[in-house]
Amino acid sequence: MLSRLAALIIYLTLSVLLHCRGAKNTNAITLDAPRKGYWFLSEKYPYQFMRMELYDRHVEGLPSLTMEFRIKAESAGARWNENSGIVQVDFLKPEKGSVTLTPVADRARYQGRYRADMLELPLVEVRLGKTAKIMHFTDSEEQMDRLLRAKNKLRLDVVWGPTQSEVYEAMFAFTKPTSKDTMFDLGCGDARILIAAARRYGTTGIGYDLDQKLIERGLAAAKQQNVSPLITLKTENLFAADLSSATIIAIYLSDRINQKLKPKFFRELKPGTRIVSHNWHMGDWQYDGRKFVLDNTRVVYFWVMPANLSGVWQSDDGLYALTIHQQYQMADVTLQSAGQAQRFEATRIAGTKLSFGKFFLEATGETATLRDETAHTTVSLRRKQGSMEPFTL
Repeated sequence: MLSRLAALIIYLTLSVLLHCRGAKNTNAITLDAPRKGYWFLSEKYPYQFMRMELYDRHVEGLPSLTMEFRIKAESAGARWNENSGIVQVDFLKPEKGSVTLTPVADRARYQGRYRADMLELPLVEVRLGKTAKIMHFTDSEEQMDRLLRAKNKLRLDVVWGPTQSEVYEAMFAFTKPTSKDTMFDLGCGDARILIAAARRYGTTGIGYDLDQKLIERGLAAAKQQNVSPLITLKTENLFAADLSSATIIAIYLSDRINQKLKPKFFRELKPGTRIVSHNWHMGDWQYDGRKFVLDNTRVVYFWVMPANLSGVWQSDDGLYALTIHQQYQMADVTLQSAGQAQRFEATRIAGTKLSFGKFFLEATGETATLRDETAHTTVSLRRKQGSMEPFTL
């Protein structure tokens, strides 16, 4: 009886502590491990793999697979089930449909691009509506990499596709480029976004892509449009890029690559850096803005890199204390002044700035200014040493 009572006390104590630290958005997609994962070998693009992951409550990477059928089914809202080894993924957009994955044991059925290569990868029939393709796949990233090395092929995590002008117009509307900005395009392809920003706004552009032919095409286009001095293109892995000088980041990658990039963004980007992504979200990092274009067939997501404002901020005279618990750009704030405590939940940090109620906070490193917009008073604060909490990504 005593041990049960002790366990109950511990459980209640932990529950209270977790609640006090501020709950995360329960509607956010969690970054748990996938139940199943596939690397599909494209029949359209030689020796390029596409990743699809099936989680308990959501699906990621579905558009990469359905583009093989000239349909871009969205991962958002998709659900899946498995019965006797056959997997069915049901999606809602652009309209309701399903993809069925059925293992293929008879290798003679395969008549695709790689039939002369005698690959040892397993086969699966991928059916979308009335159309079916037999494709190679693996659930092992190591096996995929071994095959690509054996074939002397470059691994591209994302197959490049051109960004329509309506999409980058929405990107520019969110990021508001100027001649003082440096825009990075990670996976830039032919650099059309960077060139458009350079021509219109005088924005410096830096692009990364592993496809040398696309880089050469981009350099030629920049020269033709008289913006070569503003454009730098590199045939390098985007994960090796030094992003510290960026004020704008543009990406058109995949939800999986975006999630892998997220820790790099939080390590290297300055607070206030604007990020736009064509079609792909950032997992549980909720967007600051979103715009659908092209009859709702494309979407642009927008984020502003937040400063880490977590911790306890105090005035030198001890009359003000501000406690902030932060998850990405969302913050729960408790302000203590004149013997009273006020709590503000789910406030949004924009760069180094935070508004809550009638108050406005702007931070510079370990110091901050707190302004009462009603009383028109200003208080200087300093963050208590050791109180800052690391970002949980």
